[in-house]
Amino acid sequence: MQVNKKGSLETKEIIELLLAAAGIFILVVLLYNILAPDFDKDEETAESYFNSLMDEIDVASSGGTGEFSMWLPEEEKGTHFYVVYFGSRKYVDLNDEVTFASVGFHDNRICVCYVKDEEANCDFCKNLDYPLEGLAEGSIIKQGENLELTKSGGSGDEE
Repeated sequence: MQVNKKGSLETKEIIELLLAAAGIFILVVLLYNILAPDFDKDEETAESYFNSLMDEIDVASSGGTGEFSMWLPEEEKGTHFYVVYFGSRKYVDLNDEVTFASVGFHDNRICVCYVKDEEANCDFCKNLDYPLEGLAEGSIIKQGENLELTKSGGSGDEE
């Protein structure tokens, strides 16, 4: 770094200094994200299943047959994933201890939910414009089960 005769920095040197400061800031942010991650494996898995389900619903909405299954094997303990077709319901019981709840407008509502430590979570949901063939209101599809999606009326889907 050179100082000109007036004792000030040149434009090129100011830019280099700003780029160095930006680089240090980016490194600090990356180190923070590595050391204090905000990553929830269950949320990410549920979101991934939901995106795949929506892709297959799009196939069904265009007149085809979508096929969906959650391939992650169920373990004795841990997190279990489900596709829950609420229809117009707000609650669907899995068993005596676990009830799935969906917040929002309920009309042909379908969700990817998961249960961990007897606590249900249904954050990934969508209201469909049309019902799906073979899914009764309150249906629960477990991991390992195959789901064939066919449109039974109407067109498209919306949030």
